[in-house]
Amino acid sequence: DVSIRYGFGNSWENQTEAEMVKTDLGFQIEINLIDSKTFNFCIKNEKHEVFVVINKPVNEFFNPV
Repeated sequence: DVSIRYGFGNSWENQTEAEMVKTDLGFQIEINLIDSKTFNFCIKNEKHEVFVVINKPVNEFFNPV
């Protein structure tokens, strides 16, 4: 099992934790990004070992069309 914990802004506001779904592409989840300067998240396994922590501006998660 792999889960994500995420929040927004410098203080991780609106924190949410959810289990990710394993697909042929890897583990995925759909997240609605809110109007915030940053999107922060960490990925962890069933042993609660954190193996990724990201803090990036929200606009870096959008691909221009």
